Amino acid sequence: MSLDKALDQLGQVERPLFVGKEVGNSQAESNRKFEQPWNTAAITMRALGASVSDIAQDLGLNQSTVSTFLQTPWAQAQLRAKLEQTERSVLDILRSETIKNVETLVALRDDEKVSSNTRANIANSLLDRVLGKASQKVEVSTTQSGDPVAEAELLKEQIARDAGKLRLSTAREAAGPEPAASTNL
Repeated sequence: MSLDKALDQLGQVERPLFVGKEVGNSQAESNRKFEQPWNTAAITMRALGASVSDIAQDLGLNQSTVSTFLQTPWAQAQLRAKLEQTERSVLDILRSETIKNVETLVALRDDEKVSSNTRANIANSLLDRVLGKASQKVEVSTTQSGDPVAEAELLKEQIARDAGKLRLSTAREAAGPEPAASTNL
């Protein structure tokens, strides 16, 4: 379907923003004059995760038309604003549920019918949220000889030994269990 047919079906007479025809004193004024209802719909659908082909199909437009429009700086700015707005909305909803979620966790933790393992996990989860996860000790040992070439050779030898052990282990697994020793007296 051509762009003009799609616009006619939507009852629009002006060409959309991305065609490049600019009227007015400023870019913002121009954007408002050329914004079409399908532009907003396409931006909203894209912000909700719809693919370009799905947007084109749902709006009855050519895929390249939608793709070209969504690549314009104006559409990108609108999409970023919509995504920020959506992200804030989701975060606001999650924040508003925080107290209820904590109360649910506390109720489950205190419920004698819940398994002790689950109750312990809930208690740890609550503590981790309040106090932060406990730091874990990581030990790193290094030996430096001062000679990078010698260190590289040592590493190559260690890799070769480990690879040999791995081959031996793999061969043993492939051979299956060793036969039991017979005791003939």
